[in-house]
Amino acid sequence: MIGGHSCPPIYFMISDKIALLNQTVLESFNETDERKIIEAFSEVGIKVLEADHAFVWLNSYASQHLELVYTSKNLPFKPRTPREKGRNYKAYLSGKADFVSDVSKVEDASYLNKYIKSFVIIPICFREKIYGNIVFCFKNKEPFLDEKKSLCSFIGNSLAQAITIRRLFAGEQEARALSERHKAYFQALIENSYEIEMLVDKNGIILYSSPSVKNFFGLTVKQIINHNIKEFINNNDSQSVTKYLKKILENPGENHVREFSYKNRDGIIRTLESTGYNMLDNFNVSGIVINMRDITSRKRLESEKESRRLLYEEKKKIEFIAEANHELRTPLAIIKGNVDLILREAGPKRKRRYADAALRQINAEVKHLTNILSDFSLLTTRIEESPYRIIKKNVALDKIIKRVVNRCKIIARKKKISIRKKLAETNIFGDAKYLDRLVMNLIKNAITYGTEKGWILVEMSKNDDQIVLKVSDNGVGIGENDLPYIFERFYRADKSHSAEEKRTGLGLAISKWIVEAHGGKIAVDSTLGKGTIFTVSLPTKGLETV
Repeated sequence: MIGGHSCPPIYFMISDKIALLNQTVLESFNETDERKIIEAFSEVGIKVLEADHAFVWLNSYASQHLELVYTSKNLPFKPRTPREKGRNYKAYLSGKADFVSDVSKVEDASYLNKYIKSFVIIPICFREKIYGNIVFCFKNKEPFLDEKKSLCSFIGNSLAQAITIRRLFAGEQEARALSERHKAYFQALIENSYEIEMLVDKNGIILYSSPSVKNFFGLTVKQIINHNIKEFINNNDSQSVTKYLKKILENPGENHVREFSYKNRDGIIRTLESTGYNMLDNFNVSGIVINMRDITSRKRLESEKESRRLLYEEKKKIEFIAEANHELRTPLAIIKGNVDLILREAGPKRKRRYADAALRQINAEVKHLTNILSDFSLLTTRIEESPYRIIKKNVALDKIIKRVVNRCKIIARKKKISIRKKLAETNIFGDAKYLDRLVMNLIKNAITYGTEKGWILVEMSKNDDQIVLKVSDNGVGIGENDLPYIFERFYRADKSHSAEEKRTGLGLAISKWIVEAHGGKIAVDSTLGKGTIFTVSLPTKGLETV
């Protein structure tokens, strides 16, 4: 019988909890009934986590379908069958525990509020093996501090190891042979791993190492025992090892990850990732547990990914310069042509009306160039460095929208487009000038691509988390192929409007810049021939709203 521990309901020290879990691991070697192993780990988990209930979802041998295989006594509710996109499957597939400190704030778990206040879903996983989830429930709210999270990981991994051993040797008949083979396999998992499992004292002296150390340093276990771990790290990183060990000593109960360079057995400098955990207070361990893995290939892939990103950015810069060059050529050509006209008409018989018309055209194109250059400045300069940077104040967003709508109604009359609004009174901490421009851009875009006698609806609502602004129309719409690019600079889904008015082609790109500068998001939903909806979400959390 495993898990038969008589422990009073008191708070254990972390070392006592780990010792209790280790005892359960050892006892599981002699158990052939998988359900008893699960029950033992569940009961011990309730004790060490100070939980109230537990239940276990387990997959079958042939599929990932989760089935309920265990519930603790007096569980006050029936666990719902896991949904494919629900919390259980997310934890199961990701291998990461899901900690819920307040059930009432989680929509898909709020029905549990009358039974429990907190729960944690722990994947039962070890390396590539994932068997299911073990769920611990708490009647009171549980903050899940680092110590408890480490224990949760320990429980999930230990139970998975026990199940691994149990399933591998399920066909064995003799209990003694079963126990010996369990221990042998468990040792193989630890000591024959390509990763190094190492135990060092507080000064970095190696007390134990798995045989895989030879794959890294070309030395046997005997050759490195009683040596300082710094001897095997590249000289440039030896001081980092000292700082790393000091941090582990000063912050027990936490996993500490650090990268080091080392010279492998072929003399090549490679990269190690080390995870350290302080277990000096654990009588059974009395050391710092170190897990090291070679991440040279991963670092190379990350470097290649970064290089591709930089190349992509460089390509976009070149495209931007080409687009800007094209955009600037047209007004410059018009200016030059009009200047030539004035020069040709100069003299005693100069035709004044031609000169005046040319000067008006030049003035219009200069204004157009100024607008283009202002938009370029917004899109190519960081917000904090821009002379047009955001200056936030408390502003009435609903009043800004009303003013913009009234101005745009004059423009909309040409196409007999009606503009309606549904606005909640809303104050926001933002830049009135840029919020005005955002709303203007969206409504003018709806007018430009609207149909004769069409309509535009401007709506704004507010909840605890965000302000939502929607600008809808029944215009020509945007094609499915154009939607992914609609916020790119100079992109026009409908090229027929490009020469209709003096537009920079940057309106929606500017709108996106303004929204993101205010910490929000902008999205578009459109159907060709039916209309378009632009949705702007501006956060209230973290902003000074009134």
